[in-house]
Amino acid sequence: MPEYALRPFATANPAESLPRPISQAPRPPRLVPPVYQRSAILNVHLNEGDSHLELEVLKPFPPTCAQACVARQTKLPSLPNILIVKVFDPMVMKRSKRHPTYSFLHESAAAERRGDQSQPELVRSLSLGDPRLQDSEDRLVHSWDPNDEGIYPPISESENEDPTSWEEHYFKISLQQFHKERRAYERLSDLQGILVPRFYGCGRLGLPGRPIMPRVVLLEYIRDALPLDAFSVLSPHHKSLMAFDGPDADAGIYKQFWSHGVVQNDVGHRQVSVTRDHIMVFDFGRAMLREPDDTDEEWDWLYRGVEEHVQGAA
Repeated sequence: MPEYALRPFATANPAESLPRPISQAPRPPRLVPPVYQRSAILNVHLNEGDSHLELEVLKPFPPTCAQACVARQTKLPSLPNILIVKVFDPMVMKRSKRHPTYSFLHESAAAERRGDQSQPELVRSLSLGDPRLQDSEDRLVHSWDPNDEGIYPPISESENEDPTSWEEHYFKISLQQFHKERRAYERLSDLQGILVPRFYGCGRLGLPGRPIMPRVVLLEYIRDALPLDAFSVLSPHHKSLMAFDGPDADAGIYKQFWSHGVVQNDVGHRQVSVTRDHIMVFDFGRAMLREPDDTDEEWDWLYRGVEEHVQGAA
């Protein structure tokens, strides 16, 4: 399948409030399939109310390049006209160089295995998704990752040489990331519009010819937001919002997320946008979520344990 490159971003100089970006040499492009390129039409089946939404892609969305785009809808007055559509599609997921690249043939074979009549109803429903079974699907997905570390366990040695098993592996990762993202936004509801975009719902993307319907979340599009890597230096205010420790930590994104039961251990330049007044985090597919049986001591330990992952982003 042909792919096209994204336009590179600019960098910026520091200023007291929001730095102004200036151009510099292009960075290596990120590749996005045509289905997510400008003017493509996305057909999303919403889980809430079983509605169908047609969106026109306006442009890729920088912080999560290959999985997100800015799109326009005009059907539902309850939604903004311009939205971020984030798609959890195994076709565009970053893969290890040691693993097979995406293959439609092997994706189809993996979907056929899941759809076998010998499988439980929940497993048979995974490829296309069933809103009625979303809670059961969420519990199944969580069981794949008992340590809640955001990484699906490696496939067995006997499956290692089977490309179909690898497609199943990445499909399961996509489901896992979707459910983590959905649950994180629900937990961060009172921070929506401040430190995270507003969450407008979720659904499934219909892709003609594909044997799966990738899961989708709909998010607020913030017009004046720029990707974090558009700035060489942040203002003191923005830098304080990225504080992991010290006097600014309580008002920073990490401690506020943690207090809501979300530990974000994968905050980097591609997950963060900067507005004049705020830092906005858009990506929770690898977040750790507090469960009812997690103790305060365990949750404190998790917060401290991610320090090495976030120091480079602060």
